[in-house]
Amino acid sequence: MTTSDSSRSPAGTESAWAYTHLPIGVELTEDEIQTQVRLVEAVIEARAPGFGALVLGRHVQSPASLEGANPSLVHGAINGGTAQLHQQLIFRPTVGLGGASGPIDRLYLAGSSAHPGGGVHGGPGANAAHAALAREGRLGAGKRKAAQLMMDRIYAD
Repeated sequence: MTTSDSSRSPAGTESAWAYTHLPIGVELTEDEIQTQVRLVEAVIEARAPGFGALVLGRHVQSPASLEGANPSLVHGAINGGTAQLHQQLIFRPTVGLGGASGPIDRLYLAGSSAHPGGGVHGGPGANAAHAALAREGRLGAGKRKAAQLMMDRIYAD
């Protein structure tokens, strides 16, 4: 990060970022969080001896602190919800809304809850941009009609 943003770390150094998954619904004490930090750093140290001695500081966020800073990060889930199979590909955020287009014309899904999900940095926004541009393209009218017919069938009363 120093290469692109010198405020992130002293000259000649770099910032490192790591995260780990924790059980949902378990309230962690500060001691348990620090234990988790030590375990992650031990894995890095085993693969990069001397890493620990180079750490100048750290900023640790727990699931509770992530959710406290942003209520959309429920249980600290940085990927906009679960990463289980029922929330992947055509199922994200729900069946019938697996793409960037939805049942409302010119409203596109671009957040981490849209396909391909959080952690695929920029992916949902890129999909939304492609869908918006395609809407006006040569085949836009036909695609819109087909999508609307599909949405009408899926979400019929």
